[in-house]
Amino acid sequence: MLARSVLVSPLLLALAGPSLAQTAPATPAPATEPITAPGKAPDAYRLLPQADLEALFPGRPITAKGPTLSPIYRGPQYAESCMYSVKLPSPTSKLEFARFASLTVIRWDGVAKGRETPAQTFASIKASREKLTADPKITLKLEPLSGVGDEAFQETSSSSVVVRARKDDLIYAVSLDVYSEQTAPNALALAKQAAARWRGGT
Repeated sequence: MLARSVLVSPLLLALAGPSLAQTAPATPAPATEPITAPGKAPDAYRLLPQADLEALFPGRPITAKGPTLSPIYRGPQYAESCMYSVKLPSPTSKLEFARFASLTVIRWDGVAKGRETPAQTFASIKASREKLTADPKITLKLEPLSGVGDEAFQETSSSSVVVRARKDDLIYAVSLDVYSEQTAPNALALAKQAAARWRGGT
């Protein structure tokens, strides 16, 4: 999952105060031209470009942390994940603090063909995440989503909102650290943009 994975280490963040809720509503920049060539390796930075975050956090400092390349043993290397740091004002002081946004390619048929289908893999991922919700030590809420690729669901914890989705032969996850009531709508908007940019070979 990422250099900072979608399984983001808990930051134990509480929802921020009203000052952070003033970030822009979930209207990221229009999707760039889709990645249309069948079999073309996914590029996490094209699926989640910095422009999307600049539209959601106008005027805030945003830093790209660099891509994580897929392991060579999985086939041709490609930008498997990306991560950005967004500086936001503290609701209780004059300081700023960083929140992270990331996208991770969980599976792509260009290096996974011959095993179970993307739909079967996604069903297995969802089932494993549902089991976690039964653990009383873990505060995790799962919700089905519509309008994101072919199928998707959202995970909400005290530290982050993660949207896991499948579009054609691509399975990916978008993670956004909790910062205000806009966290979930913005994570959903970013995941929709990523889906709109991908056209796979299935």
